[in-house]
This record gives sequence, C-alpha cells and structure tokens, in this order.
Amino acid sequence: MNLFDAVSAAKAAYDLAAIAVQARDEVKTQAAMTDLRERLWDMSNTGLSQVQALHSLELETQKLRMQLSESERAQAELQAKLKEDAQYKLAEIRPGIWAHTLIEDMETPVETRPNFCAACYANGKKVPLRYISALGDRTEMWRCLADGAHTYRNFDAPRKPHNRSAGWMG
Repeated sequence: MNLFDAVSAAKAAYDLAAIAVQARDEVKTQAAMTDLRERLWDMSNTGLSQVQALHSLELETQKLRMQLSESERAQAELQAKLKEDAQYKLAEIRPGIWAHTLIEDMETPVETRPNFCAACYANGKKVPLRYISALGDRTEMWRCLADGAHTYRNFDAPRKPHNRSAGWMG
C-alpha cells in the first residue's frame, strides 16, 4: 500500500467515524428533543390545570364577596330594625288590650298617644290603632287600620251619654 492509499484509507475511516458520531449525536438530539417536547406538554397541561383552578378560585372569591355584601346589608337592616324596635314598648293600654307604643310617649294619655297594633307589629308592619271613644251604645275600641279583625273593644269603659239635641255632629 502506498502512502497515498494509506492516507486515503485513514481519511475514509475518519469520515466514517465522523458520520457515525454525527448519526449518534442526531439520535441523542432526537431523543433529547422528544424528552423536551414531553416535558413541555406536561408543563402545559399543568399550567392549564393551574389556570383552571385559579379561575375556579376567582369565581368562588367573587361568590363569597357577594355573600359578604349581602350579609353586611342584612346585618345593617337588622341593626336598624333593632334600633327602631328599641324605641317601642309593648304596653297594656287597657286590661287585655296590648299595643306597641313609643317609649317617649308612655306618659301621654293612652287615648291621645300613637299606639300600634301588636299583631301587625309582630308581622313586621307598624300599623296605628285608631281610638274610638265610647259614646251612647258604642263601646270604647281601638281599631287596626290595616286589619279589621284586630279591633279591640273595652266593654268595661264608662260610656258617655249621647247628646241627641246636638244633631248628628254632637
């Protein structure tokens, strides 16, 4: 073998080794790329799951904020009602006849002060009772302006005689 053939054979062996190394590197590169794609896919799925969980938490937070706002409004309404209710007292205006009355008006005569129907008040309505004095055959009574069934009569009250000479207005 001459020198030229020997160099050519060595160069061919070197080129063959270089091709083999390049092929091996391409296989490793392809394997690395495949592994990288799988990891990116897994991270993408994980990221999507986290975004969905975050969205779910944001919706729950919004719902809880709405509930908090509603609870605060209801609490404010209850506090206002308690404050208003504290101004009234359940009082017996005649034996067996009960009505809600402003505490500040308790010293005023029962016939002239505002009295509110206890039955309606228990249902959340503040309805005044109209006082009708006893006159002639009519008995003293308190009539609920919202519900005639809540009319309270006092048969024991003294009756004023009816003045027939004064006409119908007397």
